[in-house]
Amino acid sequence: GSPLEQAYRGTGVLSARGGVQGMDAFDKLALSLQQMKGNADDMSFFEAHLPQELDRTQIISQESFLETPGLVAPFLYDAVVALGLGACNLTMSSEKNEYFTGEELYSTFLNTSFVGASGSIIINPSTGTRNPQSALFAMTNAVEDADASVAGVSVQFKEADSEIYNSGKWESRSPFIFNDGTSDIPSDLPAIETNSNYLNNVVTVVGLIMIALIVALSFGFGLWTKHNSKKYAVRASQPIFLYIIIAGTALM
Repeated sequence: GSPLEQAYRGTGVLSARGGVQGMDAFDKLALSLQQMKGNADDMSFFEAHLPQELDRTQIISQESFLETPGLVAPFLYDAVVALGLGACNLTMSSEKNEYFTGEELYSTFLNTSFVGASGSIIINPSTGTRNPQSALFAMTNAVEDADASVAGVSVQFKEADSEIYNSGKWESRSPFIFNDGTSDIPSDLPAIETNSNYLNNVVTVVGLIMIALIVALSFGFGLWTKHNSKKYAVRASQPIFLYIIIAGTALM
C-alpha cells in the first residue's frame, strides 16, 4: 500500500456522537426519518420549508437522504425536545398558560432531563450545557473494507465503533484493530538515543594545546616583527601585511 494507507490503517478517532444503532431512541428516530422520506405529504411539507436559495431537488434526490440521522440531527432533535419539555413544564407549574419570558424558559430548561435520541439528557444548571457524563462518545477505528478495496489497486477504509461511552461507562462494541492488523496493543516507542558525536578528551586536550601554541607563536612573531621593523628584510616585506598574516594565523 501507499505510505498514506500504511499511516492511516489502524487509526482511531474519539468524538461525540448523536447516537448509535441499538439505542432505542436513536433507532426510533432513524425509522421515523425513513418513514418520512416515504410519505409524499411529509416530503412536500419538508420541501416547502427548505431555504429558497438551496437546490431542493439535488438535496432530496440523494440516495442517502434521511436514510440515517447522521451526526447533527439527533442533537438538534434533542435540543428542540428539551426546549419543548421546558415550555410544557413551565406552563404546567405557572399561572401563565400562554406567555412566558426567555429567562423563565431557560430557568425551567436547566431542570429538564429525559432520554433522547443521543442518550440520557442531563443539563448542568451552572453552565446551561449538557453534563458530559450523560453525553455519548465513540472511539471509531479505521479498518480496511475488504468488499470495497481492489487488490493491488486501491484500499478503502470503513469506520467501526470500537468503544462507546454511554451513561458514564465504556461499552465494547468490537476489538480495536491496530496498524499491524491485530488487536494486540503495540509496545511503546523505544527511547530516542542521540549520538552528539563529541570529541573524546584526548583529542580535546591536544587541540587546546595546539591552539595555545599557535596563539603564542603568533604573538611572538608579532613582537619580533615590531622589534625588527627597521631592518631591510622586514621593511621589504611590508610590516602591515606581516601583521595581517600573524593575526590570521592566530584567529584560524
